[in-house]
Amino acid sequence: MHFVTGGAFNGKSNWVRKTYPINDQNSTWVSGYAGELIPDSLLPATEYWIVSGIEQYVKDWLIACDEKAVREKWLGKLTEWSCLDGDQTMILIGSDISKGIVPASHEERLWRDVTGRIFQDTAKICDRVDVIWYGINIQIK
Repeated sequence: MHFVTGGAFNGKSNWVRKTYPINDQNSTWVSGYAGELIPDSLLPATEYWIVSGIEQYVKDWLIACDEKAVREKWLGKLTEWSCLDGDQTMILIGSDISKGIVPASHEERLWRDVTGRIFQDTAKICDRVDVIWYGINIQIK
């Protein structure tokens, strides 16, 4: 698995498209920004699975669940994805929302904190982690 993070609108998705030979026939791309649900099953088996907008999924899940349930749900997905067959690659994309002004509302702070913990969980499990700033990657794992 490959985790790609960095600031919003810093070129993460474009970098993934340039780095991997992704096309409509060999990949499935789901986006939390577009309101697309993460599939319960990774079928059909495509060569590349890309899940973008991880922080948006966290925000949506926090509406219905507490922090513990959200992290358990995400860890369950990571465990499932780590068992993908060797011919498949899972690419996870999430925007870093930890920088800047601390949010005033409890809900926004909770979202930021849970997202940060989920990103730590993701980085720990993934084989590779890249941070993208201004379209340039720095591989940190």
